[in-house]
Amino acid sequence: MHEANKNAFGDIASSHLPKLEHFVFFDGTMRYIEACDVGGAFRDRCILNNYSEYMTKFRSSCSEIIGSCYYNGVEFPCCDEFLSIGTYHGPCFAFNSLFSGKYKTRDQLSFKINRNTDYGYGNLSVELLHTGLLVYGLSQDAVPTKDSSRQYVLVNSASKSIVPATYYKAFLSVEETFTDENARLMSIENRGCRFYDENHLQHSKIYSMSTCENDCLVEAQRSVCNCTVHTLPHNKEVRDCDYDGLLCIIDNALIAQKSRSCRCVSSCFDVEVKIIGFTNSTGMRNEM
Repeated sequence: MHEANKNAFGDIASSHLPKLEHFVFFDGTMRYIEACDVGGAFRDRCILNNYSEYMTKFRSSCSEIIGSCYYNGVEFPCCDEFLSIGTYHGPCFAFNSLFSGKYKTRDQLSFKINRNTDYGYGNLSVELLHTGLLVYGLSQDAVPTKDSSRQYVLVNSASKSIVPATYYKAFLSVEETFTDENARLMSIENRGCRFYDENHLQHSKIYSMSTCENDCLVEAQRSVCNCTVHTLPHNKEVRDCDYDGLLCIIDNALIAQKSRSCRCVSSCFDVEVKIIGFTNSTGMRNEM
């Protein structure tokens, strides 16, 4: 990334401009606005568009992020199961997710998290090859959203200080509720939930509450600024924001108001994941 910044900006001091990684890992904030704004001193040297291309080019692949993987003590090929999905933060690698495209229904999921005599508690061990990562604990039908960082992050490089040769362990409580298939005879309004295939979203192939929240945010941004942030999953009808579009979106109260007014109902198969404990110790282990 350092070399990419040098190629993009030449001899201009990096402190004067947003760095390339700011757009590759866009977090909803913007620095050095004056330098790149219309009439700014360095606007002709700023990265003003094509952010999704940079995101695709410079983000790490699965094999560059994840090393050895074990589930209930049995090793499996990491990148056969950690697959790319669209999230608020851009593409992330998800394990046992309905949004990966590998599985169509919950019954097809390869890894069971239910506590029973066949599977036990469900114990996943993963070697991370980078330190600057966010690790979430989510259900099979959930994706990271703007607000999920505060509730579902297991390991955050900013707050947990991921360091090499350190073993992190998170203890999760999983509560599953489901609605009988016969409830399909009732209206969605009466039963108060949607099945996966009852999908009315424009930017996701499967319905869940979290994808509904991301979908609402995309539509709110498009309504107000005529574009959406490149990290958010969206269809081809919505254009990525350029630099001026990002400025329109950042801290826009009208967008926040519109996205909050969208009504997202629960999934009819709901899994609630809670973090009940967290420990760390030095010395990386290969399996649990």
